[in-house]
Amino acid sequence: MKSKTPQKGQSALRKARVSEQGQFYFVTTCCHKKQPLFKNAQNVDYLFQTLEWMQERKYLDLHFCIAMPDHVHLIFQLTSEKSLSEVIKSIKQFTSKKIKENAKKPIKSGRSNSTIILFEVMKAYLI
Repeated sequence: MKSKTPQKGQSALRKARVSEQGQFYFVTTCCHKKQPLFKNAQNVDYLFQTLEWMQERKYLDLHFCIAMPDHVHLIFQLTSEKSLSEVIKSIKQFTSKKIKENAKKPIKSGRSNSTIILFEVMKAYLI
């Protein structure tokens, strides 16, 4: 029996995606063109604000989140009728909107090492 060669690309991944309420998901999502957007502590805060908003509305139950410079790892449980795709889309839309708004503001001088700030912010979100 000949094995089927898997399709390449994101569309092939989406075809096999299953989302069920009450199930746990480990998700990794990358920034557009691998931009290091999460080196900026304010951008990490926007991500966490989005996740808090999603939890308050019972879309998900967040168990873990870590923001690396150009990507994010999440472990959460779906707690609503929204699909996994809809939840990820909401996280990306709200966070990117806030990051774009922030990019238009003048940069305030501050700590050059945002990694320390990142870990300070993350402590509050680890369960």
